[in-house]
Amino acid sequence: MNINKVYLVVIMFVMILLGLGCTPKNPTVRKAKNYKKLLETPMQEISENYSDVDTTNYYIGELGGKSYIVYFLQTDSGKLSGYYYPIGEEQFIEPHFFELTTKRKLTTFKTEDTSFKIKLELSMNEYGFVARYAEKKKTFIFNRYVWSDDIMFALYSEEDTLAQIDRYRKPLYEVEVEKDIVYGKAKGYWNSFNAEGENYGSILKKGFTQSFSQENLDLKMDIYLPKNDDVEKRPLIMFLHGGAFYIGHKETEPIVKWCNYFASLGYVAVSIDYRLGFQLSKNSIERAGYKAIQDAHAAMRYLVENAQEYRIDTSLLFVGGTSAGSITALSLVYMTNDSRPESSYKNGLLTDLGNIESSGNKIKEDFRIRAIANMWGAVNSLDMLHNAQVPIISFHGDADQVVPFGEGFPFSEIKGNLGERFFNKMYGSAAIQEKLLQMGRRGELHILEGKGHGPHVDANYHPNDIFYFIQDHISQFFYKEMTQYQRNILNVPGQPQWYSLSSSDNKQVVWHARGGIILEQSQEKVKVVWFTNAPSHKLYVEGYMNSDVYFSDQISISRDLSIN
Repeated sequence: MNINKVYLVVIMFVMILLGLGCTPKNPTVRKAKNYKKLLETPMQEISENYSDVDTTNYYIGELGGKSYIVYFLQTDSGKLSGYYYPIGEEQFIEPHFFELTTKRKLTTFKTEDTSFKIKLELSMNEYGFVARYAEKKKTFIFNRYVWSDDIMFALYSEEDTLAQIDRYRKPLYEVEVEKDIVYGKAKGYWNSFNAEGENYGSILKKGFTQSFSQENLDLKMDIYLPKNDDVEKRPLIMFLHGGAFYIGHKETEPIVKWCNYFASLGYVAVSIDYRLGFQLSKNSIERAGYKAIQDAHAAMRYLVENAQEYRIDTSLLFVGGTSAGSITALSLVYMTNDSRPESSYKNGLLTDLGNIESSGNKIKEDFRIRAIANMWGAVNSLDMLHNAQVPIISFHGDADQVVPFGEGFPFSEIKGNLGERFFNKMYGSAAIQEKLLQMGRRGELHILEGKGHGPHVDANYHPNDIFYFIQDHISQFFYKEMTQYQRNILNVPGQPQWYSLSSSDNKQVVWHARGGIILEQSQEKVKVVWFTNAPSHKLYVEGYMNSDVYFSDQISISRDLSIN
């Protein structure tokens, strides 16, 4: 930047108030980003040649106890013109045209309604300028020039745009696992059943002898953590395995791979075991599904209570599952105690299973899930979706005969209408997505054409290409939920120049104004004045939450003092 530009600004301001000089007692210039650097950097005196004055930047300073902004339109040797804006309490400020002409060491300043001459001394550096001026005063017989105090104007500049980091978008960390953490105890048949590769008959035969009595079971989870990660808080994703509420375990290969992947992105990832097993009756099967919901709730309560130990950001809790695990994840979010199944209450020899949050442990922590990854899951009633406003990303094969893609009964592939005899009607991913759209909610459905149940593994139950397709889209969906729906710009009531963020729990915040000037800013709020002659007025904010999640928001400002 040429030195001349900064000092010319001073000239103009000096003349605005007809020679009222002042040091910056008003805090506006002292709060300008470049004010300190302006004082600490050596100055250089400049000449009367204004040709190189910058016509792209604003300057901010004080005169006569008032604050001003200056913008130059045209520069020439010995001539300069532009606008000055007096800063008051108004949200929008008006421009005033000025023109400077310097000749034979005298400078003439003109506006629409005044014209006068002064002497000027200007010094500048790359961060602004300092000037003083002299007016001719008559004292007794002689005329002499009386010099003002120094006047300072700092070059206005905003904070640089933040560079988005790769955390939560690319694998960055090695992963360490804390295994078999007990999150609760509950009465049930079993909580782990590795039956990969076995048919229905073999599975039922093995479980038959264990389904006559229940015992107190330890409920366990594995916690996957990003290694050598120093972020204060991290989002959590909890995965639930599938298996028709009869088989499955927390270390099934796809779940383990997903947990490792999300932990490598920077999440805390968790895989849980939950109670499994039932007798061959409709009520017993339904009660097994309800127990799974209770256990998932107990697991999440445990994680929230221990959030400080695992450095979990409890405002960023995600849940996902496959098949029965997805049914459980959806019900964890959308089922309330008022809508729990009738079979979960005492009925004959059946005991009352209690409310959703009353089993597993005595922890009373509340929580809110941010988004769900639904993989070929379903709900018992679409009306449940009214109970919470939580986005869902769904994956489902349209040839699935185990869990309906649209609506129907589970296990429709089994002869003899066994699905209708042992299960209630369910509403799968297509029906869920349609309902979300009707309600104006955020949802995303990926139809896996021609695919049946469990399309993410091959014949040997190892992850395939669909597994990685699902993994990528879940990470993108959750990242968008974290970054775009977390922080909003709000008006500060009764203070038209001030705007705030909907949350102050942030690590770093940067504000940007287009068509205006930022006078003050902090992590929580910003003070802005807008130019009436600007073509548009927009306020932007970006930053990082304490979990290193990047966020941004922008608004347009209208002349009726409201946010658009």
